[in-house]
Amino acid sequence: FKSANRDEAMIATHLELCKVYLRLDQPNSALDEYGRAGEKFVGDIHILLALARTYDQLNAMMRGVQFYKRVLSFDSVNAE
Repeated sequence: FKSANRDEAMIATHLELCKVYLRLDQPNSALDEYGRAGEKFVGDIHILLALARTYDQLNAMMRGVQFYKRVLSFDSVNAE
């Protein structure tokens, strides 16, 4: 996935790479990758939701709520 991101940056490859990090129990690496993806794709709700879910899994509820609110600012009908 890393080489695919170097060749052509796409949201799906960033998200899949982060899923791999989470399955390997490396949430901090996943958060770093989500951060890099968020810089390239500003305002993408999939990345913001994934960040919020990851912070929820780490019991950082306030940080997760911030990202959920940002999702709502971009997509006000999002039910999550």
